[in-house]
Amino acid sequence: MIRVRTSARAARGFRPASLAVMVILTSLSACKDGGARRLPVYVPPLPDGSVVLPSETCLDRSRWIYVVDEAYRLLRFVPSDLTFTRIGTAPLACRTAQGAIPFSMAVDNGANAWVLYSDGSLHLVSTLDGHCTRTAYAPGQHGITTFGMAFASTTPMGASERLYVAGSDFTMGMGSLGVIDPNTLTLSLLGPLGGSPELTGNALAELWGFFPTGATPTIQRLDTTNASAVETFDLSTLGPDTLAAGAPRAWAFAFWGGDYWVFYRSVSEPTTQVYRFRQASGSTPASLVRVLVTSNLTVVGAGVSTCVPYIID
Repeated sequence: MIRVRTSARAARGFRPASLAVMVILTSLSACKDGGARRLPVYVPPLPDGSVVLPSETCLDRSRWIYVVDEAYRLLRFVPSDLTFTRIGTAPLACRTAQGAIPFSMAVDNGANAWVLYSDGSLHLVSTLDGHCTRTAYAPGQHGITTFGMAFASTTPMGASERLYVAGSDFTMGMGSLGVIDPNTLTLSLLGPLGGSPELTGNALAELWGFFPTGATPTIQRLDTTNASAVETFDLSTLGPDTLAAGAPRAWAFAFWGGDYWVFYRSVSEPTTQVYRFRQASGSTPASLVRVLVTSNLTVVGAGVSTCVPYIID
């Protein structure tokens, strides 16, 4: 089991211990009919303010954020203590074109990391030991070579999920949102985007994008049918922190525990910094907080499965 102390760590990404509900998202790979296999579970806080997550509902390693950096390393990020732990001892040995580097990443509900390289090749990487297997995905579909990506459930708490991607589509002349069928590895387009964001999803069938470029950086909740923005948060107007000055050099994005985690390095910074975006709750306004200044990494991709904790006030 995993114990999460909600009260003592509220400043590091957790809601207070007076939560109404914590939804623990289960993963039952044996479900073949596509029916529901996730149920909301009320988990009352223990006397010390912690919450116990039942280990039988999901693989333990499916509960965390995973990141990949430009030095070909896969790492687990734990938001509760802001630590990175390397998976495996060697750099990723994915079969790519010479000089290709990791570009983005998603994680499915079986805790498999899907890592895209700059040559457009897509790989399955084990979050257990970092073993890499190239998929049969054909790069360049619809003119898109590189893209941000994330898995999200197709229905709230549902069994199935979709792999959404966002990248530059030369046939439409702008950024586009699409979906890759994990079985056929065929890319279909859903609609145009005002940029090429990094994506993250959750088990409430929501898809979110972090747009670091443009007039101002934003975080948007996206309509999964046509790519339109359902909600938009202008990060330049939130506080108490702002993204570091300078053009973006590397960025990634992930949902965890009801919050959204931005991994960002500008051209003026020596390392990736980590920010936590939190939506408004009651009388508390939305906020952007820099929680880690020095990671000693350049994070280029982040992914979470739909088994990560979802906290609802």
